[in-house]
Amino acid sequence: MIIKPIVMKNKCFVLVAVAASITLLSCNQKSDKKATTVDSAGYTTNNDTNIIEHDGGTMPEAGTKDMKDDDKFLIETYQAGLFEIEASKLAQKNAASAEVKVLAKKIENDHNKANNQISALAKKNNVSLSNVLTDKNQSKYNDLTALTGKDFDKKYVNEMVDSHKIAIDEFEKKSKNANSPEIQEFAVKTLPTLTAHKAEADVLKEKI
Repeated sequence: MIIKPIVMKNKCFVLVAVAASITLLSCNQKSDKKATTVDSAGYTTNNDTNIIEHDGGTMPEAGTKDMKDDDKFLIETYQAGLFEIEASKLAQKNAASAEVKVLAKKIENDHNKANNQISALAKKNNVSLSNVLTDKNQSKYNDLTALTGKDFDKKYVNEMVDSHKIAIDEFEKKSKNANSPEIQEFAVKTLPTLTAHKAEADVLKEKI
């Protein structure tokens, strides 16, 4: 009378343990299946981290945050350069100060070179760039066209100070953290030029 209930309890315990083991194994298999995907070319993608692994190592998947940050950097810096080029062309015609015209010529030349490099990098990374000013930059350009003489000089120099301050910040970030080594190298090499532009614009801002 005493043994029978114990045997029944033991059987129940064994059944519960087996069921738990089967459930745990099933969950692990589902988790593993969800975590990785292997395509026909032999690339294994970790769906949780968006990292593609192959014999040659690992690389971020196209469209992930790191890739998008590099793409955004190319697009935004190209647009900023485009505005500075167009504004500087205008300054060489409308500025009253010879010093402002000299700075404008330098900015035009340097940013033309930089934008050519950005175009090459964008092409390698399949990034589309627009040669049309953004609405915001077009509005700033239109404001400049309405001015002449000292009023123009003051507005143009202020725009160059502000735009280069933003550019320097973005280039400093990308010089330390870029997915593409080429983009990082470009940021490192371009920073001194941007810093020099801002320094000259700061001096002129105090004069005007």
